[in-house]
Amino acid sequence: MVIESGFIHRVMNNLDNVFVEFVLGIALLTQEQNQWSHTYPPGLIHAMNAIALQKKGAFPKTFSAFLDWCGKPLSGWFPHKVNDFNTAYALLDNGQLTEPASDYLYGLPNELLAKYEDTGFLPESVLDNLAMVRFIQLMHNLENMDEAQHRYALIRSFLIEYSWISRSELLTLKRQGIPQNLIDQVKTDFYIQEDSTDTFYVCDRCGILRLIDGQLIGIKPTYCDDHASGSPHIRTVEVFNYSRLKTGIHLRTFIPGQAERKIFEAAETLQDSFPDHLTQVVRYPGVDAYDMRLVFRDEVWAVDVKDIADPKMLGTKIHRMPSHSGLEHDKAFYVVPDRRLQLVPDYLNQVRRRKSIKPPLFLVSQEDFCARMQAKCDDLVRASR
Repeated sequence: MVIESGFIHRVMNNLDNVFVEFVLGIALLTQEQNQWSHTYPPGLIHAMNAIALQKKGAFPKTFSAFLDWCGKPLSGWFPHKVNDFNTAYALLDNGQLTEPASDYLYGLPNELLAKYEDTGFLPESVLDNLAMVRFIQLMHNLENMDEAQHRYALIRSFLIEYSWISRSELLTLKRQGIPQNLIDQVKTDFYIQEDSTDTFYVCDRCGILRLIDGQLIGIKPTYCDDHASGSPHIRTVEVFNYSRLKTGIHLRTFIPGQAERKIFEAAETLQDSFPDHLTQVVRYPGVDAYDMRLVFRDEVWAVDVKDIADPKMLGTKIHRMPSHSGLEHDKAFYVVPDRRLQLVPDYLNQVRRRKSIKPPLFLVSQEDFCARMQAKCDDLVRASR
């Protein structure tokens, strides 16, 4: 591979963000292949220059060989400083970002991403998520915070329920009191018009699918790849004029939102059954300060669902949850989706070995948390007899 010497001076004077530009460039290359079929993203070129300067003669001679490196753990070959990423993982797996690489990409600080926004370095999926950041800020800027909370909870819940929409789905927001201008913004910022076909397939686990070379492919194969014809969770949909979630929203809101949705629904079912004991279930309180607030008759729980591939990285994100006005709580739960434990059975133990977690803070699985909610309600019923 020929490394462009004209970049050397810039590379040597800007090494701090080599890994950032590397991941952004790899994401562009893999997520937007058509745009980069004849050239490489500028950030990726910059990163390859920086790597080549350190690896010298060991640097691969071809780009395909370099991509093979990207499929190996970084600890074995990446020569530069890496922050907030476990180098025991690779960046690529079968031509897609690994889950740890995806978590890193979508977890980059907004102020850092803003520096790259006008450079062409940012993948569309990252721009999608910046639209979500701006939407949250828009809600925070409303004078009536009760209305802001109402609108945000409804729209965020909408996004984790509908991976595709037509006019009838949008009407549900209108019936719930969302103003038309905000409904239009939801459609524009979070969905993209699909013109390819009026018949498509939807997976109940991972949302709308694509038909590629005769195979049904989901947005995140590592999350769900069971899309065989005739599977009970695969539905055929026929509808005229529909839109699908934008890639970043599908990956970063809808997919992790499936565990959130199951927990919400379990809590709301318990509230219906025990209204005197579980008096309030609030989705995304404080306009997304955490995921759910449960008000029992004797205490309040704060709940945050965290779906992060690397247990070590989750440990760095566990801290006291917000507890200012309206967010006060007696116990706080970090909940890990059951799917994560199916992939890594000792996931919770790995987190606990790296992070001391003591009451009133708890780290539990999705199944365990739902059982704790049920047990809490049962205990309150017994205590009231």
